[in-house]
Order: sequence, then C-alpha cells, then structure tokens
Amino acid sequence: HRVFIQESWAALENAALPPKQSLQDAVVGVFAAAGIDGYMVHHLDGKSLKDTMNPQDIFLTEIGNEKDYIATRVSYLLDFTGPSMNVNSACSSALVAVAQAAAAVAANQCDAAVAGASSITFPNLGYLYSDGLVSSKDGYVRPFDAGADGTVFGDSVAAMVLRRQEDVGESGLLYAGLRGFAVSNDGAQKAGYAAPSSNGQARAIQVAMNMLGEDPWSISYVECHCTGTRIGDGIEIHGLLSAFENIGGRKQAGSDTTVALGSVKGNIAHANCAAGATGFIKALAMMGARSLAPTANFKQLNPKINLENTPFFVNSEVCQWNKKKPLRAGVSSFGIGGTNAHTILEEVNNPTVDIYSTAKKPLGFQLLTLSAKTPGSLRKAADRLSSSLKAE
Repeated sequence: HRVFIQESWAALENAALPPKQSLQDAVVGVFAAAGIDGYMVHHLDGKSLKDTMNPQDIFLTEIGNEKDYIATRVSYLLDFTGPSMNVNSACSSALVAVAQAAAAVAANQCDAAVAGASSITFPNLGYLYSDGLVSSKDGYVRPFDAGADGTVFGDSVAAMVLRRQEDVGESGLLYAGLRGFAVSNDGAQKAGYAAPSSNGQARAIQVAMNMLGEDPWSISYVECHCTGTRIGDGIEIHGLLSAFENIGGRKQAGSDTTVALGSVKGNIAHANCAAGATGFIKALAMMGARSLAPTANFKQLNPKINLENTPFFVNSEVCQWNKKKPLRAGVSSFGIGGTNAHTILEEVNNPTVDIYSTAKKPLGFQLLTLSAKTPGSLRKAADRLSSSLKAE
C-alpha cells in the first residue's frame, strides 16, 4: 500500500497535477492492482490472525494490508471522490486497470484517474529455480529467443495518470494519447485453464485496433507480453499477427511497413500483476525519445515464432524511431486464467512545461532532500546528484 501511495503522488506531480492543489475541484478515480501480501503473511509467522491479535487489531491489519483496499487507500489520503476499485486479473491486472481507468474518463465518470499496480515480494528470497514450472533455469528471461526456457518474477510498482486530452491545457503534461484499449478472455477454447490462447489474445488486440479506427499497420512497435517461455511466446506472436492481418490485411516483408517487437521482461523480469504497467511505461519512454530500445537477452529467434515474410522483427539494438508521424505503439498484457488486455498509444505534441510556473518569481535556492540506508551511501548519492547537476 505505502509504495503505491508514494508512486501515485509522484505520478500526479509528474503530470503537473500536484495533489490537493490542482485537483481540488476535480473528480479523480483510482484503479489499482496489488500482488500477494507477503508482508502480512511474513509477520504472522505461520499463525492465523485470530491466534495473534484481538478483533480490533485483526480489522486494522486487514484493511492496512489486503489488496482489496489499495485503491481506496489512495482515494482517502488524497481526497479523491471518483470511482475507486481494486483490479485483479493475474499478470494482466495493471493494463486492465489502465483500460478501466480510460473507460471511466472517456465516459465522464471522472475527470482524471490514477491507474497502476504494486507487486513486491516480501521478504526478498532471491531467485529459486523449481523444475517443472515456468521458471528459467539460469535466472535469465529471454523473450522471443531460441534459448528461452522460462521466466523470472520480479518486483515493480507503477502508477500513471489518465486525463481527457482537451482537459490538459497549456499547463498540463502529456506523454501520449491512448487511442485504443480492450480486454477479453480466452474462455474454454484452449489447452487448459493456465494456458494462453492466440485467439483470445487476438480478440483483445482487434477490438483495440477497431477503436483506433486507422490502418493497424500504422502501428510501428508492439510491446509484447512475451515472458521467455518458448511455447507461450510463439502463441502470442501468432495471435498478434492474426490480429494485424484480420483488420489490416496481409503485408509482406520488404514493404515500406515494419513493426518492431520488444518485451521489457528481458530487462526487469516479469513483474506479476504490475507487468502491464512496466511495458506501458517503456513504450511511453521510447515514444518520448523517438528511439527503440533493444530486447535484452535476444540472440536467435525462437523456432516457435514464424516471422518469415511478415513486417515483424524483434528489435535487437538501439535505433531511431523515425516512422512517419504520428508514432503509434501497441502494448499487450495477458494473465493466467485468460484475461487479455491491449492498448494503443499515439504520440502527441507536448511543449515543455514548468510545473511551478504559477510561482510569482523563481526561487534562488531549492531544498533537495536525500536519504540512504548508511552515511556512506548518502554521501555517494549526494556526489552523484552533484555531478549530474554540474553536467546539466
């Protein structure tokens, strides 16, 4: 709860919407996901709540830790009066939260919304490989790669702010426009409950493409869910290609159309319920830089993935994103149980904004607070900040 509250505040400041100042008259919603609460379980030390606490303490412990209360905790602390709810669909939770937030803003249920997720392992046990599961033997995640043998789960906390573009104005800050979003479920048409379905994934992508209302081949990058499992990655790319061809027709390799593929999981592992948010933020960052980041740990294409005679390619090096404006990117996130989410981002023209421009005059000095676990770490952090400021 605590770290998501912190990130929600930071996201609002980053959007040039300081809480309790810019949002006093606005209706703001919160759509959030949370992972398994290891913190509370760890402190119970194998005992149940009723064995360790009185009824009042049980109640307070539950509402302070359980995932059901993560969104409403933010709403209470920041005095937000819009829809506020927890979203859980396993690995796709964060991107489903984005889709629900976007729908609420578009329907005028709220003026703005915070969407995101918190997934933190506690205590930190390191990486333990278990044979027969989806774990990587050597601790590396290799999306799209022939050497992929499993995934690694990591931690992430992310929060994003969604608003109607016409409400942002000159004093706001935009990273991209959300032109399409959709959620679907696989149903029972797959090998098993935990198995993915290319048809189910394609349905979500196609609905988002229809919302876009443009040629889907104008999308020049897709941030995939790909977790580094050989079969799962192949199923995903098959569904992605099907969606493009069903809506936009077949395109051959060698044409002017190219679509780069990537997955942030090679960099930071699989962030569980926050995974969709990490991919979403990566796509936003690349769009802002007009540069495509390489897919970490990719060397040779997985034989289960057939990109021959298609415009798709796995991006393996830093390169300029120089497609005709506007740049468009798809972001996918799929959860165990079959809930699939897809969003389509489009770049926007956004002037540089000074979020403190309402001040009567610039301050000669600014207070910077730093913290670290040890005095030595604090000195190093201060030195790094000083060097960075001097370089600017």
